[in-house]
Amino acid sequence: MIERVFVPPPGQGMPFSRRSLVAIPQTLDFGILAVTSTNAEEHNLAEFDADDLNPRPSLVVARERNEDWWIPGSGRIEIAPLSAGSACPFENGGVDVAADSSGRVTCNVSTYLVHAEGELVRRRDAENALLPEAMKQHHRIFLAPQQVNGIRFTIRCPEKDPVSALGKTWYGIDCAGNPVQFWRSNTLFARSLGVDVTKMERASVRYVTSTYVRTLREGSAKQPPGSRVIRWTLSYPDGSVMERDSTIDYSPDLVRPDRGLLMDCARGLLYGGRRQCILPQAGLPKWQSPYGVYVLDMEDAARQ
Repeated sequence: MIERVFVPPPGQGMPFSRRSLVAIPQTLDFGILAVTSTNAEEHNLAEFDADDLNPRPSLVVARERNEDWWIPGSGRIEIAPLSAGSACPFENGGVDVAADSSGRVTCNVSTYLVHAEGELVRRRDAENALLPEAMKQHHRIFLAPQQVNGIRFTIRCPEKDPVSALGKTWYGIDCAGNPVQFWRSNTLFARSLGVDVTKMERASVRYVTSTYVRTLREGSAKQPPGSRVIRWTLSYPDGSVMERDSTIDYSPDLVRPDRGLLMDCARGLLYGGRRQCILPQAGLPKWQSPYGVYVLDMEDAARQ
């Protein structure tokens, strides 16, 4: 059992932890991997999840050939820490600690309550659209609730540049990743902003984006008379406003071309519609931290 916990600088998000359980039978014919993350919904399993804001746990049975893997359908995973008081079993606190003079990485022995169960389907069957559901091979895995010993690594992310500060070490991946992974709790945002991270979805664009979107007002596809006016307010998580602005005769491909993240939020906004977005600060003016985010409120204003 291994748990990695990534902690951003104070006031710049919440600790991000990824807990993983790996079990390999003595036959070595296959391996079982169960993974869950901070604020992950236990009952919505995924094979591997790329949603940084609202992650799901994953459960797979890995085999030698990729098409023979068993991937999840329904099920649940619980990995809950019970204690974390024993000293780290590695000399000097761990190999990575010994190499890191800053002492950003520490570890200790923990005890976890582990429970996993799920309905699995063979990958080659799941990906075969022509195969009827009744003919697909299914398997159910059940790991009874039990206490498992493990090691917890705590990584305190640097306040400035996580890439240059941590280099290409295994524990630098999440520090330098998408900052929204540190903002998974509504309590981190001012109440005046009305943020609900559980209702945010990744922006639908042709490429991978770090922008998350929530529609507050649907709007209409029918264009009313008059010029189109788009107004937006860009705020910090504490509710203070970084910028307010608007544009007339708006086009998703023309508004503020120097700000691709704003375009990600605006794309597909219907007439009279309104949406709220969470987007990383890095890449926009006046950004304060590589772990920071903005809250963007954007609406199609009423015609004159």
